[in-house]
This record gives sequence, structure tokens and C-alpha cells, in this order.
Amino acid sequence: MSWNDAWQFPIVAGCSLCGLYFAMEYLGKDAVNIFLLCYIAIGGAAGIKAMITSFLGGMFDHMDKDLIIDFKWKLIDLDIEATQFDLICVVISSIQMLLYYFFKNWVFNNVMALIFCVHAL
Repeated sequence: MSWNDAWQFPIVAGCSLCGLYFAMEYLGKDAVNIFLLCYIAIGGAAGIKAMITSFLGGMFDHMDKDLIIDFKWKLIDLDIEATQFDLICVVISSIQMLLYYFFKNWVFNNVMALIFCVHAL
């Protein structure tokens, strides 16, 4: 972690928490919950990809070469790149999040935790 990251961390964290508080206050808990689940579904795609790659090796390398989405927005330094394999992983992660949203079962919660742990390793 660089010095630049270190001094920005409390500012970004404070703004995020204040934004979350105001979103819950004005939009309601359910709307914020749906937003967070969508965010986790998109972020969970990286965990799904890491898990599939670690279990099956390079079986899907041919789907992970060419970019399907290549979006750059220099104003806010946004760079989105996705391959066919990334989009498949987003779909798998989104299905898991939908199952969690509709059933609220502890099994789906633990599956999410497992995905993030495998991705962190």
C-alpha cells in the first residue's frame, strides 16, 4: 500500500459509509439491499472465475482471450474489460445471488463466503 492509498482510505471509507446511510434513509433498506446484492454478484464473478480455473485448470482458456467488452472512460478513470468467460461467470454469480435473494437460506450465504475465500487465496 502506498502513501497515496493510505491517506485516501479513511476519506473513501467515510464517504462510502455516509452514502450508504443516506441511501438507506431516503431509498429504504430493501433498495440498498438489492443494490448491494447486485454489486456482490458482479464482484463474485471474479471469485467464480478463480474457483473454476483452480478446479478445472485451463479448460476455459480459449474463452478467456478475446475481449467482448472494452469500455474506457478517462474522465473518471473507468476501465471495463470482459471476455466471454467473464460474462459466463457473471451469469453464474447472478444466479447464485438471485437464489439467495429469493430463499434467504444460510446455504447460499455460505456459498458466497466460500467464493470470496477461494478468490482471496
